[in-house]
This record gives sequence, structure tokens and C-alpha cells, in this order.
Amino acid sequence: MMEPRDRWHLVYAIIVLQGLASAVPWNVYVTESEYFGLRVHVPPFSRILADNFENVNLVISQAANLLGFLIYVPCQRWMSMDAQVLHPQVLTLLVMVAGCIVCLALQLGGNAVAVITLASQVIIGLTNATIVGGVFAMAAWLPQKYVQGMSLGIGLSGVGVAAISFVTLWWSHPAHHHVKTPAEVAPEAFSYFVLSSVIIAAAVVTYFMFFRMSFVRHHRQPEVLAEWDWQHAEQAALKEPLIAAVPSASRLNDSAHDLERLLPSSKAASVAKAPLYGRLSRGTSMREVTEMSLREVLRRMMGYNIVCVLVLLVTSAAFPGVTSAMCSRYNSASVAPCNTYSSRGRFFGDLFVPFIFLVFNAGDFLGRLAAGLEPWRSKAPPMTFLITYSAARALLVGGLVLCNVVTAAPWQLPVLLKSDMWPIGLSLVLGLTNGHLTSLAMMHAPATLPRGFARDRCGPILNLALTIGCTLGSIIAFAITYFFQGGS
Repeated sequence: MMEPRDRWHLVYAIIVLQGLASAVPWNVYVTESEYFGLRVHVPPFSRILADNFENVNLVISQAANLLGFLIYVPCQRWMSMDAQVLHPQVLTLLVMVAGCIVCLALQLGGNAVAVITLASQVIIGLTNATIVGGVFAMAAWLPQKYVQGMSLGIGLSGVGVAAISFVTLWWSHPAHHHVKTPAEVAPEAFSYFVLSSVIIAAAVVTYFMFFRMSFVRHHRQPEVLAEWDWQHAEQAALKEPLIAAVPSASRLNDSAHDLERLLPSSKAASVAKAPLYGRLSRGTSMREVTEMSLREVLRRMMGYNIVCVLVLLVTSAAFPGVTSAMCSRYNSASVAPCNTYSSRGRFFGDLFVPFIFLVFNAGDFLGRLAAGLEPWRSKAPPMTFLITYSAARALLVGGLVLCNVVTAAPWQLPVLLKSDMWPIGLSLVLGLTNGHLTSLAMMHAPATLPRGFARDRCGPILNLALTIGCTLGSIIAFAITYFFQGGS
């Protein structure tokens, strides 16, 4: 049978959109740091919580995301694709709509906004775990470029939100020495929440389209037939590689039992003869079609898991906690926030931090693109190189904390890297290496597992490792900003 084409690259576009929608909520909350910083300082508010809200928000978000993955990874085999992607997307959409309402409710005090925001972050963190894992599973059955498409969607979310934020702020014309109010920043935040709601709604609609496309159904069909359609002439050839995949003699009995279940007279064989789309549809769970244990999957992916933890640990230790507190050397502010205008114009005033965010996210996106080029695309780099590469990025964090960091209380570290090119350049390299390494892990980790449903489990495990790294990094970021501003 002739292989169907991905006409107009619609399947690829859907995967990119799904990746984009999975990351948009987090990027909106991170990018709108000025909005939340002002809203949580509206009386009545807690001084400690308000002054450290960005890092508290990040820690809560990543802790919820980590909890979500810890629940999701062992339970994935019992979950239908609807439960992994569709239902949490709808819940996330409702949370973003609630964010729109909060933007308009300017009468709310800082404590109320903080509680609502943190509760929203808990929900988004939990739902994001299943969405990312489910979207990875959708892409894992397709050619390798579709996994990279998901990664590109995540990167596109960051650079898109950062670019809109920078342009929107650039087009505004605040007065000199003007201190912004919550009412002035709320419309911009409202537009972001509306845009993110539209993107997530589009992801929900295209999710239904995905499973009806002949290209998707074709690429899922051979995998299932190879695993489940046991013919008498093929049994001998198929048993050998399946048994060889078992690493220890203690599991031979379990493997033999699996083989016996797959004989034509068994119940599993009758399931295999069911219509393909029925078995692979949105409502089908993976419980009956998992080739290897979770322990074995973790063992094979251990190197890539270490890389993912290191990458996000280093990134989250600096971004956004430290980078959002940067001011230009030409900005006279001694405590946060940076002055709107500087001696060299507005770019070195309130546009400086949004520009750093844009630089980081642009670097992240370019790093993800670079991972799809040769030689990275076709050949996985040695694991020793990847781990060393990931750990060496800690030097970037050390450089960023020695730039002109301006916080609510005086920054205790000396400003050794005074030029504005330092925070810009270090943020660019931090983003490039973040996108490059995470994409390499997503692209090549599935190759450590046999073809079939085991690769569906690769995504949640990789993202669990990323979340562990992000959680640890956000804790480090909180410690850095807390202790180096005099423990305020």
C-alpha cells in the first residue's frame, strides 16, 4: 500500500500547535512578571510573599508539574489519549479564561491575586504533565521530525510571547519618572491571556482532526501489526528479538508468558485482530500494549534523563528569577523595578528586561532548530559529551549573578560584569544551549527503546526529568535571590 503523504504538512503543523499550546500558559505567567509584581503589591498584601512572588510562583508551578509527572508516569498505561491531552487542555483553557477575569477585577487585593495565581499555577502544572506526555506520544509514532516539531512548538511559544511583550511595551509611551499602576499594565496582561486561550482552543479543535488523518493512521498501523498480528510463519522470527530484549534471566518466565498471550488462540491475539483505528483511537489506553517494564525503560534512558535534569536545573537557576531582575548599567535604579528611562534612552530603561527575555527565547528557538541539522539530526552525540555539555552551563549562572542585578533589597554581590553585553550575551548562550540540549534529548532518547508502545512512555519520563531539573533549579533561584538581597 502506498504511504499517504502529510498533505500541506498539516500533521506537522498540528504537532507544532500542540507543543505551542502546552507551553503558552507557563510563558505567559513568566513573561508578565511586571503585571504580577504590581498586582500582588496592592493592599492588603504580604510583604515577604510579594517581594519574592516571582520565585515563589516558579517553585509552586514546578512542584505541581513534578507531582503531576510522578502521578502520570506510572499511570500512563491506564490512561486514554483523551485523558492525557484533551481533558487537561480543556481544564487549562478554563484556567486561562479565569486569568482574563482576574485582569479585569482590579479591585482585588494583592493577597487575593497571589492566592488565585498560585492556585492557577498548581492546576496548570498538574495538567501540563499529562499534556506534554500525551503530545509526545502522539508524535513518537511518526517520523523523527515530528518529535522535533513538538519541541519547536514549545520554543515558538517562548519566543512568540516574549516578542509580543517587547513590541507592545515598545509602542507604549510612558512619561519620564512615571511609576506604572496595575490599571495600566492589566490590559496588556489581559491580551496575553486571551491570546493563550485562543491558542489552546485551537489545539483542542485540531486534536480531533489529528486521529482522523490517513497519514497518522498509516504510521501507527505497521507498529501495531509488528507487535500484535502474530502469524504462524512469523512466530519464530518474532520471539527471538522479544526474548533478547529481556536483560536478565529472572525475567525470562515473564517474557515467555507474554509470548504465550500473543499466540493466535489467546485473548491478546483476538484484540490484535480488532479494527486498527478502534485500538489506536483517542479513547484507548495503553495497558494491554506495553512491551517492557517501567524499570527497564528508565534504565535504558538513564543518560538522557541525567542530561534533562542538568539542563533545566541550570536554566531555571537563572531564568527567569535572576534575568528578570537585570537593569542596564545606564539605569540609575538601586532597587527594583528598573527606571522607565535611562541616561541613554528607553531601551536601557524598562525595555531592557523584556529584551533579555526575547534574546533568551530566540536563542532557545534557534537551539531547537539547530538540533534538527546535521550531524545532530542523524547521529546522537556521545553521552559523556552531552552530560559534560549540560553541566558546564553552570558557568553561565555564575556570570549572570555578577551582572547588574537590581532587586527589592540591595543586591549583595559585586557587579563585576558591568557591560550590558554580558547579560545579553550570557542569556543568549543560556537559551541556545537550553533549546539545543532539550531537543537532542527528545529526538534521540526514543531510539534507546524498541519500536512500539514503549516509545510512548519515553515522553513522560523525559519531561519528568526536565521537571525535576526545573524544580531543583527554581529552588536554587529562590535561594540566590533571597540570600543575595540580604534575606528580604
